[in-house]
Amino acid sequence: MLAFSLAAPFLRHIPTMATLRFTLLVATLLGLALLASPRDAVANPPRAAAVYTQCIAHYRFCASYRQRCSECTVSCLEAKEMGPLSALASIALNACKRLKSQMRARGR
Repeated sequence: MLAFSLAAPFLRHIPTMATLRFTLLVATLLGLALLASPRDAVANPPRAAAVYTQCIAHYRFCASYRQRCSECTVSCLEAKEMGPLSALASIALNACKRLKSQMRARGR
């Protein structure tokens, strides 16, 4: 037993070294992936989704509190022109225009 422990003391550390090497490999690959990605690869929502979200936020204020109806009209018009959610933005745009004209008729 004494001869084994003196002959190869490093054999106990092979699993530890393997774990360390694997961890360093993963860290290196993650760093390489971050460096190789395009500069504009960010976690922001696409422009169309952001404009649609803004439209819906303004629509809620306009429909509930009769506030931000002008902003609702502008943002929903922009969202309507942008793309995939244009049908929903069109409905919100029409509602905002209607509420805005009602408020104007009442003199608010």
